[in-house]
Amino acid sequence: MLRVGVGAARIRECLTDYLSALKNEYSSGVILPKKGTENGAVISDKNVNTANNTKSNLASAEKKLQSVNITSSAGVKIEVDDLRMEESMKCTGQELFNALTQKDMIQIFTGGPAKMADTAESGVTFEYLGGGISGKFLEVSPFTKIVQEWRLKSWPAGHHSTVEMTLKQTKEDTKLILVQKGVPVKEMESTRQGWHRYYFEAMKRSFGFGAMLF
Repeated sequence: MLRVGVGAARIRECLTDYLSALKNEYSSGVILPKKGTENGAVISDKNVNTANNTKSNLASAEKKLQSVNITSSAGVKIEVDDLRMEESMKCTGQELFNALTQKDMIQIFTGGPAKMADTAESGVTFEYLGGGISGKFLEVSPFTKIVQEWRLKSWPAGHHSTVEMTLKQTKEDTKLILVQKGVPVKEMESTRQGWHRYYFEAMKRSFGFGAMLF
């Protein structure tokens, strides 16, 4: 299905610029032979300058793809980007999954009441930290994956990000790989710090997930 809206149009615009720059890269001979020669022929300064300009255009197009402007449901224009984090927990995949989906365990590590069903499943809404964090569970795959619609109270009204948490258990620990799409750029650092403080460090402190598993 073709996505619509200002954000989708902006993404398509960035992709068009990127593909155009990529096409020019190869048609202009950006990948140049060693020492300015190709099969014995000297490459002119003009070709080198063209290649350099194309590289610059390609880098610019890539930068545009890193963040896009979207308009929230409240009509506020927001520049957003993606947040990627990885954390190691000294626990099993099941223990970490339960800590992220069971109401009683969430209340323990957040230190307050959680407004949600006793157990997370697709469609269940939630509020933590007195409404400071809210959203909805979109996908719950036991012990391996959790997808949420997620927002901070401080974000522009009506704007939500999408959080995907992948759990990978190893012999030593469980890796939590978090990808959050649609984070307001101005809130990027505070969001990153929030994950560390209110989720990762809080779970380690509350459940001993920072201690050795064996």
